[in-house]
Amino acid sequence: MQLTKFLDKVSNSFKITKENKVFVKTIYEKDYSKIDREYISSKYFLNNLINKKWLNVCRFNVYIPFSNTNVIVEIHTLKSDNIKDLKQTISNYLLFMSIVMKNVFNKHLPDFYLILYMSRINKTLPKHLSKETVLSKHINSGMTVYSGMTVVNSGMTGFKPQIIIYRKQELLKVLTHEIIHLCGNHPHSYEQIYDDKIKEMFNIQNTNSLNVYESYVETLALLINCVVYSNLNKRNNILTNLELEKKHSQSIVNQVYLQLNNGSKVVKFQEPLKEETNFFSYIVIKCFFLQNLELFFSLIDNENFVINDSYTFLNGIINNLCKLKIDRNFKNNGELFRKFKFCCLEI
Repeated sequence: MQLTKFLDKVSNSFKITKENKVFVKTIYEKDYSKIDREYISSKYFLNNLINKKWLNVCRFNVYIPFSNTNVIVEIHTLKSDNIKDLKQTISNYLLFMSIVMKNVFNKHLPDFYLILYMSRINKTLPKHLSKETVLSKHINSGMTVYSGMTVVNSGMTGFKPQIIIYRKQELLKVLTHEIIHLCGNHPHSYEQIYDDKIKEMFNIQNTNSLNVYESYVETLALLINCVVYSNLNKRNNILTNLELEKKHSQSIVNQVYLQLNNGSKVVKFQEPLKEETNFFSYIVIKCFFLQNLELFFSLIDNENFVINDSYTFLNGIINNLCKLKIDRNFKNNGELFRKFKFCCLEI
C-alpha cells in the first residue's frame, strides 16, 4: 500500500537524520541584510501578531552538508522562550526535512531565509460561520516569499526565497508545510474551471482561488507530523497517531457542517461558506483525503509522491469529493473553534 511505503520512507529519513550533522554559526548584518522586510508589514501579515516589541532577536546560519543547503534563520522570541533549545530544534528539523525532501520526494532543499515570530496568539475560527468570513488572521500561520513578489503557499521560483512563520502554535508542522511548497512538489496553478465546479458543488463564496493543492500539502505535512511525533514521543505508533488525526479532522468538518447545514444530510452547504483564505482546501478536502488515503495516493506520483499530472489530481477531487463523510449525530462543540488547530498532535 502506498501509505505504508510513504510512512516507511519518512521513518527511514528520521533514522538517516541521526547519522548526519548540521553546522550552526552566528551571523552578522551583511548575511541577513538581504531579507526583504517589505513583507513583514504587508497585508498578508497579521500586524497584531508581530508588530510588537520583541524582546530577543536571534540570527544564525544552518549549513546542511547532506543537501549542501544554507539556511539563514532569524527568530523573534519572547522572554519566556528558551533560545538555545529553539536553535537546536530548528536546526535539527531543517536537517530532517532536507533528508525527507530527497529521500521521499526526490527534491532538493534550496538555500532560503527562515524568519520565525514566536507569537502566542493561536488560531481560532469565527464563532458563527454562517455570518462571518474565514480570514487569514483566523487560520494561517506562515507564508513563502520569493524574490520581488509575495506568493502565499505557491510554487513559483525565485532566488533566496523566504519562509516566514508567525505563530508558535504548530510550528514544525507549519514549517513542513511551507518546505513542501518551497521545493515545488506541485504545479503553480490550474484552470479556473475546477474552482468554479467545486464552489458550485459546495456553495463556497471565495473570489480568489480555492488552491486545492493546499489539501495535498496539508495531508502530507500531517502524515509527516505523525511520524515525527511517534519517533519523538514514543507514546503511540504511527498508525495510532494517524487515527487520532483523522478523528480530529473529522470533528472539525462535522462542526462546520453543523453550523452551515442546520442538520441537513446533503453535502452541499445550506448556508454559503465564506472565505478569503483556503479554509475549504485546508480542512474539508484534507479531511476527505484522510478518509480516503488510498485514493489520495492514487492521484499523485507513486514513486516520489509529487503531483506531476494535474489533470488526474484535480479530476480525482471533482469526481469523488461528493462522497465526503459527515457524522450527522455530532453535537455542537464550540471548543474546537475557539481552540482551532490543524492537527491534534503538536511537537
